[in-house]
Amino acid sequence: MKNLFVLCSHFRTPHTVRQFGANYKNKKIKITVFSILPLLNPKVFKSFYNKKNDITINNKNFINIKSYFELFKILNKCSNQSYFYNAAKLSLTSTLIELFLINFKRFKKIQIIGEISPKIKNEFFKEFLYIYKRDKVFLIKKILLFCFYKIFIIFLNIISIKKSSFIFLDNKKYCEFFDKKSHYNIYKYDNENYTKYLESSKQRKSKKYIVFLDQDFDHNFDFSLRTIKLSKFDSKIYWKKIDIFFSELEKYFKYKYKIVIASHHRRPKGDYPIKRKFIHNNTGNLVKDSILVLGHYSLSINYAIFYNKPVLLLNTNIFNLHTFTRKNSINILRKKLGFKIMNIDKKIFLNKKILEKVLMVNKKKYIAYFNKYLGFSFNQTKGEKWAVISRVLAKN
Repeated sequence: MKNLFVLCSHFRTPHTVRQFGANYKNKKIKITVFSILPLLNPKVFKSFYNKKNDITINNKNFINIKSYFELFKILNKCSNQSYFYNAAKLSLTSTLIELFLINFKRFKKIQIIGEISPKIKNEFFKEFLYIYKRDKVFLIKKILLFCFYKIFIIFLNIISIKKSSFIFLDNKKYCEFFDKKSHYNIYKYDNENYTKYLESSKQRKSKKYIVFLDQDFDHNFDFSLRTIKLSKFDSKIYWKKIDIFFSELEKYFKYKYKIVIASHHRRPKGDYPIKRKFIHNNTGNLVKDSILVLGHYSLSINYAIFYNKPVLLLNTNIFNLHTFTRKNSINILRKKLGFKIMNIDKKIFLNKKILEKVLMVNKKKYIAYFNKYLGFSFNQTKGEKWAVISRVLAKN
C-alpha cells in the first residue's frame, strides 16, 4: 500500500476532512493528514472554538500535531518513498518539514491545484491615497508590514523545493501554464464543488428563498493566524449593514422570499451575529434551490455558476479598512461573469428594470469562466479528485 502524507494548517472540520482526503477509503493508498495549526498558532487552536460551538469532528486519519517533539517522532517514523502534499500555510515550519521529508526521507512531492480565482489587479496609487487621507500612521504600518511579508515570502520560495513528481489540477488555466513549461505527469480531476453538482444536478426543488454566502468575516481564521494584525474593519458594523439590506430586500419582495444564510464551513455553531437562519454544511443545495444568490467573493459562488443561478454581489466601503483585495475581488467577478454589484452603505433602490438585470444570467460568461477557472469543458467529467490521485499514485 502506498502512503500519501498531507500537511495542512487547518481545523479538523467536515469540510477539511473531505478537502484533504482524510475520509477517502482505498485499498491501494492510505492518506494521512497532519495539521500543524497547534504549532503555528496555539492560541488560535485553543480558543477559536469552545465546547458549545465546536464544529470539529473526529477522524483517525487527520492528526493535530500539538508539539515539536510529537512532530519529530512522526517524521522519524515516516517510511521512505512515500508521497507528500504541502497544503499548509506558507511558513518557516511548513517549509522545513517539506525539506526534511523530500531530502532526507526521499518523499516524492505532489502538487494539487484547485479552486482558483481570476488574478486581481490592485490599484496601489488609489489605495495609497485612500488610506493616506484617513490615517497616515496606519498607512506607514501597512507599508512596513507589506515589505516585511514580501521579503519573507521571497526567502521561503528560495529555500523551498519547486519540482513536483506529479501535478493534479482541476482547471484549464493552470493546465495551459504547465503545458508551456513542458511539464510532464500532469493529471486532471473535477473541481470538488463540481463533483457535488454532478451528483445532485437533477434533484431540484421549488425556489422559495434567497441565499447569502457567509464568509465569516467576524472570525476571519486566515487573518487570525498572522503574528502582526493590522485592520480597522468592524464586523459588528458590517453585519448591521448586511441585516438592514436583508430586511429591505425582503420587504421589496413583499416577504415572498426569505433570506437564509449558508454558513461558512469554519463558523462556530450558534455563533451568529444577527437573528437570521444560519445553515451549516449544505451550501450546494441551498444555492441549487434558491431564486437568487447574494455574496461578496466566496468560492461558493462557483455553485451558482454550476446551477446557472443569478448572483448579486454586495460591497461596502468598510472592506477597504481591512484590505482592498475584497473590493478588487468583487469587481473582477462582476467583469468576468456579468454580475451586478450593490453597495450596502446606501439605501437599497430596486425597481422592475433593475431587478430584471439582477436576475439575468449570462450563460456564455458562466461557461467561459467554468472552462478557464473551474474545469475544462462544462458537463464533462475528468473524475473525482481523490479517485484520480489515488489511481495515479498507486501505479507509480
